[in-house]
Order: sequence, then C-alpha cells, then structure tokens
Amino acid sequence: MLVFYVLIVYLLFACTPEQSQKMPDILSLANLPVATLEFPANRDTILTSKGGIIFHLPANAFLDADNKPYKGEVKIELIEAFELENMVLGGLTTHSEDGRFLESSGMFRLEIKGNGKQLKIDPKKKIMLMLPVTNSKEKAQFFYASQEDYPALKWISSEQLNLKSNNDRLLLGHTLLFMNCASCHNMDLVSDMTGPALVWVTKRWNTMEELFAFTRNSEATALGKSLRARAMVDWDASAMVPFEDLTDEELSAIYYYIDETARTRGIDSSEHRAWSDEEYKEMFAKQNALREKYWLDSIRQKSTVLYRIPALLDTRFRWGNINQYMRTGAPVQKKLEVEVLDDFDYSFIKVRIIFPDRNAIFSAYPSKQDKKGYYSFTEGYNLARTPFPIGEKAYLMATAFKENELYFQLKEIKIGDQEREQLNLELSSKEAIIETIKTTF
Repeated sequence: MLVFYVLIVYLLFACTPEQSQKMPDILSLANLPVATLEFPANRDTILTSKGGIIFHLPANAFLDADNKPYKGEVKIELIEAFELENMVLGGLTTHSEDGRFLESSGMFRLEIKGNGKQLKIDPKKKIMLMLPVTNSKEKAQFFYASQEDYPALKWISSEQLNLKSNNDRLLLGHTLLFMNCASCHNMDLVSDMTGPALVWVTKRWNTMEELFAFTRNSEATALGKSLRARAMVDWDASAMVPFEDLTDEELSAIYYYIDETARTRGIDSSEHRAWSDEEYKEMFAKQNALREKYWLDSIRQKSTVLYRIPALLDTRFRWGNINQYMRTGAPVQKKLEVEVLDDFDYSFIKVRIIFPDRNAIFSAYPSKQDKKGYYSFTEGYNLARTPFPIGEKAYLMATAFKENELYFQLKEIKIGDQEREQLNLELSSKEAIIETIKTTF
C-alpha cells in the first residue's frame, strides 16, 4: 500500500470577486480538528499526528522573526484534510494559481510557532514530512499556498519534489527500519544498543551487494570471503536474524533512509569508510580490544512517500497539498452553466462542483454576461471550455443566505457535452449540511 506522509498538501469554497464582505462560517476550517504537537527546538524529533503525518525534524531547524535561531519550545498546529469529506467541510479548493484544475491526494495547513509567534524554517535545514494519503495520484506533485488567500487558495507547484523516486524509497525505508530494527538498534543512528550504530552504514562496506548479502544472512556471508562480515559477526555474541525475504528494492530503501537521515541531521560522514583487508586482518589480531578500539555497524531487518518541506512553508506559505493536474482520456465538456433559482433573494451564494472519484472541488464564478443567477466554471478561470470528463459523476453544491437563514442544495449530476443545470435551494441548517456532506462523501 502506498502511503503518503504531506497535504501534503492538502481545497473548496472560493469567495468570488463580487463577495468581498466577510463570509459566514458555514463550511470552513472551524469544522476540522486542530492537532497540536510540541517539542524542544534543540533536539532531533520524530512526531506522528493523529492523521498519520510523520514529521522528521532536525535540531535547531527554526528561525524567529529576526532570522535568528530559535531555541525554545516549538508548537506545531496542524489541520489535516486527507479525505474528500474533510476537504468539503473545510471549505477548500483544488485549482492552481494559473487557473488549472487539480485532483488532490490530501492536504494540510501547518502553523509553526514559538512563544506564540510564527517561526520560519531555516533554509539550511531539511524538514521531512511523510503523509498518509490513501488515494495517491500517479503524477502527483507537491503544491503550496498562502494562508492570506484562504479560502480561495491558489496552489503553486513546487518542482523540488519527485513523487515516484526518492520519496517512495525514503518512507519505505523508514517503515521497514522502525518496524523491524528499533528493538535492537538505536534509532538515533549514532548510539550502540544490542546492535551497533547505523549511521553512514553504506560507507563502511565495499559494495552494496556485500551489504545486502550480510543483511540477508550474516553468518553465511561471514563464512565467505567478506572480512567485513566476519568482523560484524564477531562484534557481538547476539546472533543476527537472517532476512532472506527482503528484496533489493526494500534493502535499498532502508539504507537510503539511513543515509538521508544522517545528511538531514548534519552528521559528518568523513570518519566512515570501507576498510581494506589489511586493516581487518590487523583488527582480528587485536580481537580482545575490539569493542574499546573500533566503532562498527550492522543492521538486522526483516506503502509510502516522503517530502521535504520547502522553506516557503513559513510565515506566509503554510498550506501544503499533493495534487496532480486534472487529466482524462475521455472527451471533455464544452461548457457547464449553473442557474441558482431565485438568485435575487439570496446573499453570499457559493456554488461548487465536486468530483468524488478524483478528490477534486472547484468553485463557480458569477457569469460576466449579464446573466443574473448564472454561475460558470470557465469564465472565472479564463478557460475556453470546462475540462470535465463526459459521463463522469459529480455533485453540484450551493449554499446561500436569505434574511439570516441558511439555504442549501447538493445535487448529483452526470457530466454531459454541454449543459445547464438548475439548483433550487431549500431552507437548511449548518448541522444538516454537515450531516449531508458526511453521509454523501
């Protein structure tokens, strides 16, 4: 199973240009829980949120408003929206800054504070974030957005991330390492436990093939020509369990995660290297002093994505999202117009379309063609046609106020070639709307 540990990233009810007044709090972040995570800034930290986001935070990774290193307690306030239900309830949108429609694999809002004030991420540090996204998109990218634009978030693509290469390996390695190795190896990587420290393990073997062979069967490798393997078997009386079922891909992910973690924490690699046969032979001659004189390593071992949080996610850019641009192999619709009946009676009208199979949500804009009560999915985005796939199921949703009373409709439709849909809103309540959304999505 592919698991994303990001929204990251991280979508729905945009306030139209004609609605500059304060928007009533119907579908907003107030409907979503806020998770609070606290830790000291001067310590390497791994945190896991209730929703499954894993933060890998190196020591001294934050700056205060004066760009000075922050030394106190850090508080992360996190809002997660990985399911479509939460995206709708949170009043979020899935379109990019250039008006292109997006499909989301999940999103988040991140507030990093110290002493009640916003902190920045030190651009010299690498904060890693792993997101539990269950509906991963094949060509997904990391997008970020400004808190100032909420609720009309305009997602900006980040080219720093590659969803299908190192990101997969990192979190897969993290998962395998913590599930199978934490009982015998110290996860700080630099301290011995039953098994020796793991930091920069790959640099102390001549080849990855030799390291893989040792991981799968240490005793058999030690009986062969590998003096390194022999030294490792002699390091401790505890026998290392063979892991012959691990694939090359899994082993590569484990060691890649260890190396990347060492780089993120700034651990010097210069003292870690592969020894020559002559050095090992000299070491064996001094076997009785082995523990006191040499620091050796091993690893016993027995689905997912990791992201580095860009430094942009600081005081202004605090939203993250895992998106891909909306694509379809089917013919797309020419135009979709929505007429809200009795529009003249309503205020704060908001019209959206939701594609449940794509985790995609878009706001409609009032028609610019002097058609009162009509809303368009092309005009506000400067599109020649709507990119909605013909034949696909979607939902039109509208909320509005009339004399301080709330009106609502959620209507299932099937996308046609060119169509006009009507919405006839009915008197409702915030509680009833939330229940309808939870039941539908």
